[in-house]
Amino acid sequence: MHEDLRASTATIPRTLVALGVGLLLFVVLSSLRIRWQYLAPQSAAVEAALTLLMYLVSGFATGLFLTRARMLTGSALGLLTVAVVWLELPLRTGELRVTDMAVALLAFAALGTVACAAGCAAAGFVRAGRARVTR
Repeated sequence: MHEDLRASTATIPRTLVALGVGLLLFVVLSSLRIRWQYLAPQSAAVEAALTLLMYLVSGFATGLFLTRARMLTGSALGLLTVAVVWLELPLRTGELRVTDMAVALLAFAALGTVACAAGCAAAGFVRAGRARVTR
């Protein structure tokens, strides 16, 4: 029992590091996407694909650090990205109604949790495949 407690506390810092790396990568990719959007406007489909890729890549990077609970950690990362979106988008109280703001943030939270969890799961799949190849 004592070993189980030690093993579970040892994974907490690794999970926090993974979330930090994923969130930092999300901030960098998000700012690059916004800058590119202003420099060379793209179609809505390209912008949506870049947004989805931004979530997937940050989730994938997070999943590379983890040995277990990838889907849960990816979902947590997706929820943390809502704070980044809140700071980047012009969702100020005077411009939108509170209900519209809530709907937009819920949509970003849903997109973030699903896409980041999928990225983490993909990292787990790649990591498991590499482990099978090296054996």
